[in-house]
Amino acid sequence: MYWFYAGCFLLTFNFCKSELTFRYLTLYNEEGELMNKNDIHKGSVNVSQPIIFVINGLDQSETVWVTSLIQEYLEKRIPNVFLLNLYNETDDQTKEIISSKIEDFINVIYNKTGEKYLHWRLIGIAATGYNIALDVGARISNNTTRKIDRITGLDPTYPSTETDNQIIFFDDFANMVDAVHSNIRKFEGPLGQYGHVDFYIDDLSCKNSEDPNCGFRNAVKMFKRSVNSEKLTAVKCPSLEDFELNRCASNNRVLFGENMPNNADGIYIMKFE
Repeated sequence: MYWFYAGCFLLTFNFCKSELTFRYLTLYNEEGELMNKNDIHKGSVNVSQPIIFVINGLDQSETVWVTSLIQEYLEKRIPNVFLLNLYNETDDQTKEIISSKIEDFINVIYNKTGEKYLHWRLIGIAATGYNIALDVGARISNNTTRKIDRITGLDPTYPSTETDNQIIFFDDFANMVDAVHSNIRKFEGPLGQYGHVDFYIDDLSCKNSEDPNCGFRNAVKMFKRSVNSEKLTAVKCPSLEDFELNRCASNNRVLFGENMPNNADGIYIMKFE
C-alpha cells in the first residue's frame, strides 16, 4: 500500500522538495496566516489545546462551507485549526505525497515544540480529503508510537456516483474514525462502513432525484451545526428500508457529529433538517 517515496521519484526534484502551505487559524487570528513546516517554532502553535487539520477536497467554489465549519470551531474556543485546500496543490502532488508531507508537518510540530503528547484531529472533506486523512493516520500509526485521536470524513465518497472503492478503513488508523454521508439514497444495497461510526443523512428532497450528488453539501452543513449544538441526533439503523418502515424507532439514539459519544459504533441514520 505504501509507495509514496517511489512516486515522488517520478516527479521533478522541485516538486518533491516543495512544502505544503497551510492556513493556520486561531482565536486571535480568524483570517489565519500561511504556514509551512519551516515556519514552526516552539511558540508558534498552542500545544496545550487540541490541534485540528481540515483537509479540504472540495472545489474552490465550495469553500464557503469549509470556512463556515472552521468558524464554528473557533467559536467553540478551539484555538488551533490548520486548513489545507487541496485545490491549491499542483496535480503532480499525488495523494500519497501530500499525506507524507502532512505526516512530516506533524512530526516537525512535535520536534520543534518538544511535546510528547498532543491531541490531533483530522477532518477530510470529500473522497480525496478523507483518503489523505486516513493515509496520514496510517503513516503515523505505522511509523511512530503515536496515534491520531480522531479522523472525520465528510462526504467520503463524493464525487463518485456510488462508493469509492479506493477507501480502505482499518481500526488502527486513529482512536476514532467517523464518516458523514450527505445522501443515503445514492447507495445501493447494504450500507457500508467507512469508519467506526457512519452517519447517513436522509434528505427527502433527493428521494426522486436521479442526480447521484444530490444534497452533497449536507454532510458539511449538518456537521457544522453539530459543533456547538447537542440537539442533533441519529438512530442506529442498518438500512434505509428499515428506517423508512420505522423498524429502528426503538433503537439507540446518539448525538450526531462533533459531540457524538465515544462509545458509539456502527451505522446511524438521521433526517436532513
